[in-house]
Amino acid sequence: MIGTAIGSKKGFTLVELLIVLAILAILAGVVALSLTIYIGRGEEDACRVEKRSIEAAVFSYYNQNAEWPTDEGGAGDIDFTKLVGDYLDDTPASDESCLWQIDDNGAVVPDSEDCPCD
Repeated sequence: MIGTAIGSKKGFTLVELLIVLAILAILAGVVALSLTIYIGRGEEDACRVEKRSIEAAVFSYYNQNAEWPTDEGGAGDIDFTKLVGDYLDDTPASDESCLWQIDDNGAVVPDSEDCPCD
């Protein structure tokens, strides 16, 4: 045949395949890193929104009952059983990872260092 070398084979060499695999691995790493960053931002945003909902419920409870929704009625851990129903639809999802408290100034703050909205 004219134009083909004697003994030539069709296909890719091992080096070419390894280069393609290395490029794909680098792209996968970049995508995974980007996704992790966006997931972290989403958790922070969700926590901030939830904190605002809890604050609104706490202040509504305080305005109607003249005490904070805690066991003692003052500063301390928020008792969500007093809020669910009239002020909140359900116990916040972050309540398992972040314990919410009311400080001495009446601000709603997370008790845990692990809370993403700190």
